[in-house]
Amino acid sequence: MAMDLSKLKKRVADFQKRVANIAIGSTTMRGQGKGSSQTARDFVTILDLNKFSKISNPEQFNLLLDQFTNELKNKLPNHSWGAARKALNIFLIECCLNKYISAVYHLDKIFEFLEVPLDNPNAKRLRDEAKKQKIKLRWDNIKNLKQEDSTKLQELRLAMTVVDRKSQTPFAGKGIP
Repeated sequence: MAMDLSKLKKRVADFQKRVANIAIGSTTMRGQGKGSSQTARDFVTILDLNKFSKISNPEQFNLLLDQFTNELKNKLPNHSWGAARKALNIFLIECCLNKYISAVYHLDKIFEFLEVPLDNPNAKRLRDEAKKQKIKLRWDNIKNLKQEDSTKLQELRLAMTVVDRKSQTPFAGKGIP
């Protein structure tokens, strides 16, 4: 029997907290300073996901994601834009995959706009491709990642995804939009 949507809305905060705890573990924020994982979890636990339900295009999505990234960056001990973005990207993917959170906030609308989290396997593949294409990046790790380089990497990821879809080769790793 399906859960009544009004009852589901009352429980969604619990689901969001659970997803935050699962998505942002100590390995997600490794090397980002003491308390970074908890700070990021606390931030996304109360993140207003309803704002994403109003998104209808990638430009709106990126503006909202940038806003939340900067807010989280300012709360992190090391103020790393890259670490904040990585945490948000992983969290948002997991929220989209959670049928209850996704249903309440209509996150199916943003799934196609999600960025690939720049964890080690994905970052390595993208950096290797950037090197082949002679795209200059000023990035050696997530702590030092700047918004401009993240944008270049995400654009490269989109171009690679189009190529990979034609050859039916998955991008890298699992759970990547």
